[in-house]
Amino acid sequence: VVISRDGITIPETLPPLENPVAREIRGDFRFVLVHAGNLGFYGAWQTLISAVRKLENEGVGLVFVGEGAMKQQVEAMAAGCPAVRFLPFRPASEVPLVLSSGDMHVVTVKRGLEGVVVPSKLYPTLAVGRPVLGVAPDECDVVRIIRKSGCGLAANPDDPNTIVEAIRGVLHDSKHVQNMGLRARKIAFSYDRMMQLKLFTETVEEVVRE
Repeated sequence: VVISRDGITIPETLPPLENPVAREIRGDFRFVLVHAGNLGFYGAWQTLISAVRKLENEGVGLVFVGEGAMKQQVEAMAAGCPAVRFLPFRPASEVPLVLSSGDMHVVTVKRGLEGVVVPSKLYPTLAVGRPVLGVAPDECDVVRIIRKSGCGLAANPDDPNTIVEAIRGVLHDSKHVQNMGLRARKIAFSYDRMMQLKLFTETVEEVVRE
């Protein structure tokens, strides 16, 4: 059984974290936040990195996997912080391994872009059953989905302390993290392409009838 997200095939059962990709991403961190994808202009990068600096001594790491227009600026923001690491894109065949390597996956939208930017990385993260850390305004779909389903944690994109508090709340609660991952996996099927296309078609047809 597989789930397809943005052309990525996610196995129903993923390999254990002992695989080489997971070892490279996780390193010696105790709790790993992963941002896999484009480092563009939409993210609350400074807020995210400021939070990780506060969590550095607690074994929390933030790993960026990918490239993007803002990568150099984000690297400058993280200068001197061993808790933040940057890795290049992995080949498509290894994307499921990347997505399954983190304890939580970061989806971020800075204030002012809510309703404009819709981060597609949310859906493959749900498909692999990993909790989501949504660093975005309340009006964003990602925050709405997190709060409705319990598939992760939401934080203010302007306040690093809200990220710190959220992560500390689950740092010693592996059961809670596991449960958020199970909820993520459960709701992933709701975002199957055919189901969403059917919903879109029904909505258009209803508007036309009215």
